[in-house]
Amino acid sequence: MLKQARNSLMLQDTASALLMLDSIPRLHPRALYSVGAAMNLKREILWEIQKRKQVSLDSVEAEIRNLQANFVFSRGEFERSGRYTHSRLLPERNLSRSYLKPEVTEKGDLVLVSQLVGSRINHTRIRVYDGDLECRSDSVPAGSADYYGSSFLGRGWERVTFRNGRENGVIEFIASNGGNNLKTAFLGKGSVVIFLEEGDRKAIGDTYALALLIRQRNQLHQEIGSLQIR
Repeated sequence: MLKQARNSLMLQDTASALLMLDSIPRLHPRALYSVGAAMNLKREILWEIQKRKQVSLDSVEAEIRNLQANFVFSRGEFERSGRYTHSRLLPERNLSRSYLKPEVTEKGDLVLVSQLVGSRINHTRIRVYDGDLECRSDSVPAGSADYYGSSFLGRGWERVTFRNGRENGVIEFIASNGGNNLKTAFLGKGSVVIFLEEGDRKAIGDTYALALLIRQRNQLHQEIGSLQIR
């Protein structure tokens, strides 16, 4: 069985090798030499796996730090998880225009906020498209906590937050088609269409990239922690 485990390693079948090594002390507890050799080999394999994963983690951490230079981190008073928002898309810099603002949490979850200024159509979903290419969000109920709208001196203002998957891949769609002249339709009691500015498309693409990196980092942390090298 030790020989089979070593052969599996030569074939780069690490999972099979580990299964064989784990079975030796269970099936042959009195074969002390073989049990010791199996545990030593398993420990060497796990150390090698940990080193490879740590190198990958260090690389991902470097990419995150480089990308985070374009983001602002914030955490609400009653929020457990903070959020990263691209500096171009901060609310205080965009009070008077209609736009899309994605955010990414510390877990790598994506949230999309749509802001419509100048009209009151009670929009509850959005469509992003260019010709035959398109992606639509799910609807957010107009009476929910994720919908807010008001009017002042005849000028409307609406904000809808698409969370828990309700953005329905819109952020990924924009990131994948950032070179296209994408438009956004705010859909409700009527519709309003705007062009997505090139800078916004780039910022949304960066947000999606950061989300993927954060998920990858969290996964690597989990995998390294589960190795249990003794």
